[in-house]
Amino acid sequence: MFEYDFEKEDTFIADLQKNNFEKFETLENILHTEIMKNKQVKDNLDEYLKPSFIQNVSQELSSDVDVYNSQLEVFNRKFYDSVKNMTDNSPDPMAVDLQKR
Repeated sequence: MFEYDFEKEDTFIADLQKNNFEKFETLENILHTEIMKNKQVKDNLDEYLKPSFIQNVSQELSSDVDVYNSQLEVFNRKFYDSVKNMTDNSPDPMAVDLQKR
């Protein structure tokens, strides 16, 4: 009879769940940071709108998108590696069976 305990698959699923949890925790932190930045801009908006004889001009453009992408890339890479390992040709018969489906 065919006996298989699915230990590899259970480990794989647990790793994916952990990776996804950590990724969404990071995403939650990113969103919280952006919310706090927007509140600060909103609080300072009145100061910027006050009439003044001297106009301050600033061309400072700042974006944290690259930083956020690099924070999330770690999790995306782990996911990609997991999928690649699952679909690579392997002597494991379950991997071969999964590729055929």
